[in-house]
Amino acid sequence: MKYRIYAGAVLLAVLAAAVFGFSKRQTFTDLRREADFPDQLSVAQLSLSLTQMDCERMAQELPQVPYIFRVQVLEDVEFLFGASRQKVQVEEVYAGETVLPGDVLYLTGHCSLSLYAEPRSLECSFINLPVPGRQYLVFCQNTVEALDSSIPVYQLYQGSLIAPVFWDGSADHAIFPTDGENAYVPYSAVRSNEFFPADESALETWNALKADLLLRYPAAG
Repeated sequence: MKYRIYAGAVLLAVLAAAVFGFSKRQTFTDLRREADFPDQLSVAQLSLSLTQMDCERMAQELPQVPYIFRVQVLEDVEFLFGASRQKVQVEEVYAGETVLPGDVLYLTGHCSLSLYAEPRSLECSFINLPVPGRQYLVFCQNTVEALDSSIPVYQLYQGSLIAPVFWDGSADHAIFPTDGENAYVPYSAVRSNEFFPADESALETWNALKADLLLRYPAAG
């Protein structure tokens, strides 16, 4: 009898957890279906001191990663439960002998959504969502096993705060004022940015790194 009571309690707990998880997943999916869903979220801006530290690290470490590509984005970021991936086509290979121009692959390790804490936010390592049709210089550290995909998955370099994704173009950047205690700002106020800096000096620091890397890994022709 005690065993049956215990087993029944465990079963009820599992069912309750499943219902809770399903309800959360439904909330996540419903938001993602809305065309302007990022405008309902917040993003964090990065301070000058952290930008300087991170850019110095990236300048030293990014040239050493095993996979360096110039890619063209084919689709919007696909948000999965707790992660994301984005389909791209390789245009040029600077490092990585197993990849050829023309290969289609997924990039992961860049973006996720935080929907169950306040503020609800888009967490993309201080870089905006890559835009389909644009070309980006990207730095990857390894491949990832994905049972649900026949397309190879490459994980972006994870050793920096800032995602190693650099658009081969230029954007007008808006910097949203904050009170110094909260780094989060409305995504709608900075949606045209490529990078999310807390001030102009942080933007200049990141722009210098980007310019150096694009010069080091130029487009053919």
